[in-house]
Amino acid sequence: ESQDAVFSCPFDNLAQPAGVSLANLQYIARTMLDAGQFESALKACEELLARSRDKGHPDHAQANEIRAGSLYRAGRAALGLKRPKETLKHMDALLKENPRSG
Repeated sequence: ESQDAVFSCPFDNLAQPAGVSLANLQYIARTMLDAGQFESALKACEELLARSRDKGHPDHAQANEIRAGSLYRAGRAALGLKRPKETLKHMDALLKENPRSG
């Protein structure tokens, strides 16, 4: 059995990431990042970040509270995907929003 089969993620098959709960997105982001499944981790982080920006979203307050972690994980996932510009975008936002995190 390949590693991809062991670490397959149902998130990859979802057409609408907006339908995934905040807790599940956090779990997916952390678990997939740890498993080296960077694309899945990045998708989950991007949805979490979108919710943190959307003041009308029911998860906005919670997503905003965990925004720093989402930015960090998005940056790590983008780095794993060898996307340096995207990595810098997320890490730069993390440092601008949380100057003490550096």
